[in-house]
Amino acid sequence: MKGEANKINHKQIVKMVCEKTGKPKNVVEEYINCYIDTIMDQMFSGHNVGIQHLGTMKVDDVAEKLAFDFKENGKVMRPKRKLPKMSFNREFSNKVRELNK
Repeated sequence: MKGEANKINHKQIVKMVCEKTGKPKNVVEEYINCYIDTIMDQMFSGHNVGIQHLGTMKVDDVAEKLAFDFKENGKVMRPKRKLPKMSFNREFSNKVRELNK
């Protein structure tokens, strides 16, 4: 799968945080899981969530629209729905831009 080789999973993140902080795995995992659950709860409640140094996550309403469906091999009407979105802040975007130089 495209990008799978570069994917870091939850367990790896927990291990990295443990190494950086010296905290035990169960404590780090508990806090990370709580952080993620709190973010999701707030987004489901209609709040936009800003993550320091990263950006803002939100759930947006997407209007009904005509789209091509490969299974149907034709155009179909996609219903109105909610989708998660993230906009990265300028600091993060600038760091990514530096990778291109």
